Amino acid sequence: MERCSYEILSNYGEGTFGVVYKARQKPSGDLVAIKKSIEVRYERPARERLENERRVLNKVKHENVISLIYCDETSHSLSPTLSRFNVQLNINSLIFPFCPLTLRTLLDEYILTLSEIKSCMWMILNGVAYIHDCEVIHRDISPKNILISDLGIIKIGDFDDAWMESDNGDEKRGEMRFEVGTRIYRAPELLFSSRNYSYAVDLWSLGCIFAEFFTKYIGYPLFDGGSDIEQLCKIFQILGVANESNWPEVVEYSDYGKFKFAESDSVGLTIKHLPRANQKIVDFIAGFLRYPTMDRMTARKALQDSLFQLDDFSRTHIDISLQKK
Repeated sequence: MERCSYEILSNYGEGTFGVVYKARQKPSGDLVAIKKSIEVRYERPARERLENERRVLNKVKHENVISLIYCDETSHSLSPTLSRFNVQLNINSLIFPFCPLTLRTLLDEYILTLSEIKSCMWMILNGVAYIHDCEVIHRDISPKNILISDLGIIKIGDFDDAWMESDNGDEKRGEMRFEVGTRIYRAPELLFSSRNYSYAVDLWSLGCIFAEFFTKYIGYPLFDGGSDIEQLCKIFQILGVANESNWPEVVEYSDYGKFKFAESDSVGLTIKHLPRANQKIVDFIAGFLRYPTMDRMTARKALQDSLFQLDDFSRTHIDISLQKK
């Protein structure tokens, strides 16, 4: 097998659980992203997180899901020219095609037309529908984990917290972790500490993400709580307080009933909350933001929505030479 060599070009990003380096693969010259996990006290071991991501991505192969670059692990090496990064490829490293943008960058820095927004939404839904068909729950769908390739193709990334029905290790149903994902995109059943949930947690995240295309200031979160309790309050202010009448299954969640929330006279999601949208789009997004998990619109069903029936957008890519704000 041909020896793979990588020249580290820059430290591309850091998070709580790891660091991503931009690198060049030799001799091809292709740009790649090298993800190294780091140990965090009281969290799952770094090797376990990356092994989970490796296991999931070995199963899911789709144009709207990030792919692993396969190479003989014993044949990895790094160019010494940028040794200041002190990077060593090992079992705690994964290598992906390099994606220059994320949806977070797109929301924060670019001007988007409705056609471009629909392209983004369609490709995200296409990727999520596929991973759900593969019995995978992502559990951390957020703008920073939605990548955009140099060809403008949306890729769902960051699967280290994903849960797979066919191979879930020690995390069986009824024992699933609820402190997963990014709080402002976290489904209310997770905020109520449910340990037995479904793909619906991803669908809630989609509703939160799609809303950001249409808030008064594009990219501003619909629900932006600073704690789990405040996050629930933000949700209840718009959708009404969750109770046994509007969400019968809520009584099954261990933290339901521990706190008293002030009643809200909210009538649900409206154009007031999404002033850049029309009523059709508001109704579409509201389909993901329903309390009963079985009532949330699936990604597969969303792809069939009339919003996507016209050929006024691309289903394959977006133009990444968009005008900046």
